[in-house]
Amino acid sequence: MCDLPVRTDVLAIISHICVAEGRKVDILVSCGGIARRAPAVTFPDDKRDAAVRFNEWMERGICVNALAPGYVETGLTKGYSEERERMILDRVPAGRWGRPHDLAAAAVDLAGRGRYVFAALIRA
Repeated sequence: MCDLPVRTDVLAIISHICVAEGRKVDILVSCGGIARRAPAVTFPDDKRDAAVRFNEWMERGICVNALAPGYVETGLTKGYSEERERMILDRVPAGRWGRPHDLAAAAVDLAGRGRYVFAALIRA
């Protein structure tokens, strides 16, 4: 397990898998959490650098893509008050919570071998 915004963590896990274990990284799943909202002219340099660093992986043959599913019904989302749930659902175009299987096809597509998709962000 590693923290994607921490370069040394990523290098350590990749090195362990590829060198120590002699395997290839096919899919790395994480909640990287690097999405940032700010006007381009005031976007903090350190946050921009964190996002741009992912482009370095393409040089190594590693495609980096992301799903930003929004509100998904999981154990972490149970127990919201009715008012809070209504507020959330009012912001969701589908008018309902997402479900893990709603994201499955997009995840499989992004993880497909031999794909030429890089730095894609699929939002739901």
